[in-house]
Formats: sequence, structure tokens, C-alpha cells
Amino acid sequence: MGGALGAGRARPAVLAMVTIAALAVAVTLAGAAGASREKTSKPSGTPASLIAQAKADVLAAAGWPKTWKGPTTPTTPQKVKNIVLISCSQATACARETAGSAAGAKVIGWHTTVVDGKGDPNVMSAAIRNAVVSGASGIILESTGVSALVDALKFAKSHHVPVVNNGAIAAKQAGVDPSLVAGSNPDPNVQRGKVSADWMIWNSNGTAGVVIFRTTDAGLQTRDAATVARLKQCTGCTILFQDVVGFDITTTPKMTQEINSILDRFGNKVKYIRDPYSAADAFAVPALQARGRSDVQVLSDAPSTLQMQQCYQGKNIGAVYGDDLNWVGWEGVDMMNRVLEHPGVAPPAENTVYVMLLSPKFARPGTPKSALCPADNNFSGSNPVDFAAKYKQLWGIK
Repeated sequence: MGGALGAGRARPAVLAMVTIAALAVAVTLAGAAGASREKTSKPSGTPASLIAQAKADVLAAAGWPKTWKGPTTPTTPQKVKNIVLISCSQATACARETAGSAAGAKVIGWHTTVVDGKGDPNVMSAAIRNAVVSGASGIILESTGVSALVDALKFAKSHHVPVVNNGAIAAKQAGVDPSLVAGSNPDPNVQRGKVSADWMIWNSNGTAGVVIFRTTDAGLQTRDAATVARLKQCTGCTILFQDVVGFDITTTPKMTQEINSILDRFGNKVKYIRDPYSAADAFAVPALQARGRSDVQVLSDAPSTLQMQQCYQGKNIGAVYGDDLNWVGWEGVDMMNRVLEHPGVAPPAENTVYVMLLSPKFARPGTPKSALCPADNNFSGSNPVDFAAKYKQLWGIK
């Protein structure tokens, strides 16, 4: 979910892991965020070349690719007892990724058990241990990340139960021993972050006033860092405010309070808001509408049907960016099957596809129709690749 806590995850990102390590990261980010809250003078005007490049990057990411980018080698369905799917949080887009894995597993002939990680690494760690003790044949982590689950992953490895890290930053990138997971299917987080900034630069013609809500999730940290780095290249853009927020804020009415606070503080300077994942949009958009701020655009990561509708109607969702989370769920199943078929052999990359779509109301002139949020509110509706049929072909299932 992408990383979806994001998931995206989200992609999800995404995705708040409450451990000492994660808290240390949060403190570091919060320090950087505090510095960003101090208003700094910026030269007026952004080079036309940067705006042109931002436009090109956005349009390159807009619309679905026409060719299959996943594995091409067949894999024989393995007979298993049970596969445990651990969702980062069923209150977020991770639920869609998990449902995708359950659907793919049913096709390949597996029984699955879904566990809600509730955004809590203690719950996730316990779920891994319980899966191992109950005799699970494998575990798919749905955008949970791995940095806060090391001890549980060691337990699974010691009992020879393979774990697939799906829709989250790769173990090595997270600073975790890669041997603790049998395979990783990461989101392209740096690309996500850069293109997100490119959209704000192009859409504002190089004058974006941006508020960024960040997260402690390792994958989304790299996404957000890329967004900040790109925005800093835009001399006419201003990052007004950054803050590190967790599930306790983004998925509750506290998010409404956050939006009201930044509007009170920065007023009409706020033109763009980057939430960590789409679950926060359910509070951010109504808060903006209640304040009469129809001019503020929100970038929705791993959009639901509601965010797609708001994008098409131009109700504060200026752009959506994400992957087909159902597809990502099938990716996790394919990777797990390859791991079970060839233990100890690194599975091929699934190459998750990310796409950006823009609101017809807010889009710049000349934006092609294929890059716009559609009237049917279906994020994946124009995807020409039938991923389910492709996986069935690779699995030898008719």
C-alpha cells in the first residue's frame, strides 16, 4: 500500500509502529518538523524548466501502463495448511490489500486467516507468534513493515515458517536482517514522494503553499523525505508546516482539530495538504469544507471510492496516487507461492504499479483525459492489464 498505511498503504504506506526505534525516528522527524514550522523567506519565482519537468513527471505517472510488469516465469500452486494474512490495520486501506490476498489465495487453493494488526506492533508481533504456534504454512504481512517486528520474525524463522513482507519497505532498507523475511514486495516510495511534489509544483505553477503530515512508518518516511527534497527545489514554493502524526490522530476526529489548527495559523497561505494516507482524508476534507476552504487541495494516497468521487467532483481532493490494492494482495500470494516452491531462493520482483490521477476541476489546461479521475469513481477501471488472468496463467489455473 502500499505501503499503504497507506496503503497506503498505501501503497501504502501505510503505518505507525510504536517501538523505541520508531519513537526515536519520530523524535528526529519531529525535530526537523519543528524547524520547518519557522517561516523562512524564499526567493519569488520558480524556474520554468523545473515546472516543465514537474509536468512531464506527473504525466508520465498518470494513467495505467498497457503492459504486464510482473513476473513472467510460471509457478506451481503449493499445497498448504493455512496462510495467515496480517493486516496493518483493517480501519485503513490495508483492508483492501488483505482482501486481495484472500481472493488470490482462494484461487490458488489456499485457506487463509486474517488478523487485524490494528496499527500496533505488539498486536502484529503476537499474531506472527500465534500463526507459527498454530502451524501456519506461511505468513503474509500486509503493509505492516518489519522494523518493529524483528523478534517475532526471528521466532518465525527459527520455526521455518516463511514470512512475505508485502506492500512495505524492503527489510534491508528498514535496517532489518533480510534473511528474516522470505521475500519483500516493496512500494516505490521515493518515486511516490517525488511525483507527489511534482504535482504540487506543476499544479500551482511553482507557488505551492504546502502542509505535510508525516508518519513514523519507515517506507513512508522515505516517501515524505523525497517530497520535501523536491519541494525545496521549487524556489517559489513554501513548506508551511510539517508534523509527525500517528493513527491516534489521522484516523480519529483529532485530524479535524489538526486541520483547523493549521488553517487558523496559516490562513490562505495553505493551498495543498499531504496526508500520510487516505484514512486521514475522511476527516481532512470535511474539516476544509466546514471552513469554506474549497481552494485547498489534498493529495490522497491509496484512495477509496469516496476519495475518487471527491476527486472527480473537485471536492478538495486535487489528485490521487496509489496502486491497485487488490492487485498488490495477489502479488503477495504469488510471492508466497514462489517462496514455498523454492525455499531459500529469492523470488522475482512483482513490480507494483503506481498511478496518479488528477481532479478535472483542478487540473492544469492540456491534461489528457486518461490522467483524470473518472466519472465512475473506479481508480482501476481504466487499467488494461487483467492481473487476475495473468496470475492464473502463471499458476496454471484455468
